[in-house]
This record gives sequence, C-alpha cells and structure tokens, in this order.
Amino acid sequence: MLNDTTKLVTVNFDENTIATHEVVAAASGETITVHEVYLVSAGTTDIDFRSAATVKVGPFGWAAGDGIDVPAGGVVPFLRCVKGEAFQIALGSAIRVTGFIRYIQE
Repeated sequence: MLNDTTKLVTVNFDENTIATHEVVAAASGETITVHEVYLVSAGTTDIDFRSAATVKVGPFGWAAGDGIDVPAGGVVPFLRCVKGEAFQIALGSAIRVTGFIRYIQE
C-alpha cells in the first residue's frame, strides 16, 4: 500500500507513433514502481506496459475514447519494473494516446 504520496513523480505521456516509448529511464540499482496511470486513446490501438522489453501488463485493445484510470493509493502498485530496467509503453498504431503516469524510482 502506498503510504507516502510525496515521493510520487508525475510524467506526462503524449505519443502517436507505432513504437515502444521509454516513459521513465532506467537507473542502475533502482526499481521503478508505477502507482497511478491515466491514459486515453484518440483511436483504435493496442497498448502494453513494459519493464524494458518484458510485457508486464497488457496488451489491451483500445477504441477511440478508451483508456485506463488507476488511481494511486491501492493495495498493490499497477506495475513494478525489474531493478535497473526502464518503464516503457508500447503502442501498436499511429494513434495519439495522452495522459500521465505517477511513479516512484528508488
């Protein structure tokens, strides 16, 4: 359970290319824990959430207006990357996906 929200870092996400997008860079010896995700798709696309090249959550097939809203403070985080790996989001279509992610890296 997330008890200290003061450690959360917010990063915006606004991408529209078929690619794996690095959201939070890897740091040697540190783990990225994603606690909050709010994303909305402008059209039909597949999306997944990764620790480096390993898919941890998804894939999800989204239509226009679909998205995800995971608020911080849950019993378990949305995703925990492997220590030393980056947090990435992969989009399967050239469709705009926007929103934000809140995470802790320690």
